[in-house]
Amino acid sequence: MVIQRIQTLYLLIATVLMGVFAFMPALEVSAEGVVNGISAITPDYTMLTLVCLNIVVMIITIFRFKDLKAQIRLCKVCILLTVTLMAVVGALWMLNGNDETVKCVATYWNAILPIVLVFEFMAHKGMSHDRKLLSDSKRIR
Repeated sequence: MVIQRIQTLYLLIATVLMGVFAFMPALEVSAEGVVNGISAITPDYTMLTLVCLNIVVMIITIFRFKDLKAQIRLCKVCILLTVTLMAVVGALWMLNGNDETVKCVATYWNAILPIVLVFEFMAHKGMSHDRKLLSDSKRIR
């Protein structure tokens, strides 16, 4: 196995996108009585922890190319962390959007999370394909 596989590129793109998501506001809140009162929500440490953990696990997954089983498991953990992060963003939106005086709007940066999820699924598919090829080549011998 080599590090120049396509799933490595997919995971690298997902890592960069997740890093971009870490520095952009996920939700914007504006009070009705304030003109142009749009401000970012105070940082949510649960979301920040999930983003950082996801980035670290993706980087570890990239460099575990010699152990394909472990790489597949770590990729599944990345997918689970991304889905959890999407649920946290949704929960924050639901909790902050219930007040009558405050409008809570999801930003377009939330579109990054489904794209990251697609890249993680594509990386998992590539790893599964490599595992199938290896098992087929062992069977031929």
